[in-house]
Parts: sequence; C-alpha cells; structure tokens
Amino acid sequence: MFVKFITSKLLRVIVCAAAGLYGLYNAISCFVTLYKAGHQPYLMAGTVRFDFQGYYMMAAMHVGICLLLGVLVWLFLKGTKKLREKTAVG
Repeated sequence: MFVKFITSKLLRVIVCAAAGLYGLYNAISCFVTLYKAGHQPYLMAGTVRFDFQGYYMMAAMHVGICLLLGVLVWLFLKGTKKLREKTAVG
C-alpha cells in the first residue's frame, strides 16, 4: 500500500538505496562488534563479563535490523513490480 504513494521512480530508487546502505552499515557494525567480542580475554570480572555479553547483544541487534531492512526492501521491490505490471496492463 505504501508503494502506491511513491509514484516517482527516482524516489523509489532513493528509498531502496537508503535502506540498502543502512542495512550494509548494520551488517558491517555486526561484524566489527563480533570482532571486538572475539578479542576479549577469557578470565574476566563480573562487570567486564556483562560488557562482553553486551557485544553479542549489540551484534544480534545489528543483524536483526539488517534482516528487517532486507525484508522491507524485498517487499518494497515486490510491490513496485506489481504496481508496474498493473499500470502497464491498465
């Protein structure tokens, strides 16, 4: 339904590019966070251990956002394809 409001092809490209770039940013952030978590020492105090688990929580958040944006872009492109087919026929 949101796709019907975006009739400009340029605006659709901008929306897809922005969502794709933000998804790429979150994917890179996830890998950087996991890299930092992998280089932590094994023997840690309680507070440091909680911070260590925070790295994994942040990585999971970045992966979740990346997947959500991927699904939204896929649905957006699927909706624009249906809209193009509908306007071409009608």
